[in-house]
Amino acid sequence: MEICPHGSLLSYLRKNKTKTTLSERLRFCIESADGLAYLEKKQCLHRDIAARNCLLSLTDQIKISDFGLSDDKRTEMQDDTLGKVPVKWLAPEVMQDKLYSLKSDVWAFGVLMWEIYADVARRACHHESSPSEAERFLGSRVRCEL
Repeated sequence: MEICPHGSLLSYLRKNKTKTTLSERLRFCIESADGLAYLEKKQCLHRDIAARNCLLSLTDQIKISDFGLSDDKRTEMQDDTLGKVPVKWLAPEVMQDKLYSLKSDVWAFGVLMWEIYADVARRACHHESSPSEAERFLGSRVRCEL
């Protein structure tokens, strides 16, 4: 296991929001995508892809972490306990059918890219929401502003 002394990507982005260059943000996206591709190749369903779960190594390379909700034996799984995962990262099919898949990890990666490029000090979509509010919001096809 590698030590990641620079902490989470979320903390880094909050601390360096005006100093983080576009090329650095792009590198974070590419390295996160590479990590997610590796997990998919290993058929590992992560279920909690987010900036808070991406760590920066000694050389500031992205490392996906926190495999507490993951499953390396299935590429799809039904789970009725949505309370464990922050709803803003959940794909619409997870909200509606409680069905996680590698595709729902890709959706969460899209939200991760939004975190990387948006001013992360703002709350997602400018408000806190309950699971039912988030479900209505996602169903309305309105998307967060960048």
